[in-house]
Amino acid sequence: QGPPIVAFDGQGGQVGGHLGAETALGIEEDQEHVLAAELRQLAADAGEICRRAVEDARAFAPGHGVLLETAGDLSGSWDPDRVAQALGNVIVNALAYGDPGAPVRVSARPSGDAVEIAVTNAGAPIAPEALATLFEPFSRPPREGAVRGGLGLGLYIVREIARAHGGSVEVSSGSTGTAFTLRLPRTAPRRGG
Repeated sequence: QGPPIVAFDGQGGQVGGHLGAETALGIEEDQEHVLAAELRQLAADAGEICRRAVEDARAFAPGHGVLLETAGDLSGSWDPDRVAQALGNVIVNALAYGDPGAPVRVSARPSGDAVEIAVTNAGAPIAPEALATLFEPFSRPPREGAVRGGLGLGLYIVREIARAHGGSVEVSSGSTGTAFTLRLPRTAPRRGG
């Protein structure tokens, strides 16, 4: 039995289990194919996507507080399931690596021609040397008190989903905690030619 995994399926549910060695080895080969999948561009509301991800997180970790704050016009054209997947990955990391006694905060706000979604948690900062590789596949920085699990693909997937939407993800980490900010243009660029 391989490492335990838990992920959100983008439909309001969870997928969990254990990865066998053959599955874990196949992920590296399949990840580019999965991430290169065609994005659906649908009229969506980032506030609703955030609400769905926060509800999933609350069901996944009922003992932890997950708070949501939204403001302004959060409409855009995105693949809502992929954005929910990215947000779910960031929230799961915040729950795993943050102070279990402090809530995870999710906020969404307009930012010009984009929407910014931030996930913040209190706890020990990420070491500066780990920040450089945080979004690389199979990267899992050691952090004291962190709940371990997974293969280190979650933040890589977040970055690739953001990029596929023409957006970005950034992280800042210091003595007051860690914040991941997903910036999505209101309209994702068309792929292909």
